[in-house]
Amino acid sequence: MIARLGPGLGNLLQALIFGALLVSSVASHAPFRQALAFGLLVSLGGASLGYVTEVPCNGSIVPAWLAYGTLNLMTYLWVRCF
Repeated sequence: MIARLGPGLGNLLQALIFGALLVSSVASHAPFRQALAFGLLVSLGGASLGYVTEVPCNGSIVPAWLAYGTLNLMTYLWVRCF
């Protein structure tokens, strides 16, 4: 998408699609309002990681991959331990 639409619009579109997919998967387990809030939060995170990948890192996915993995690990530990 970024190659066809440019970094701004392509990144926004990929983030919204990612968030929408998560809303559809979470909506069956949570109230729609919570699922929508979660989807917007995930879209913001996806847009942020997409920006990091394209602008300061010149297309390298390694920093975004590390940030995403670290966040998943921290979330897992939080849910598991508290």
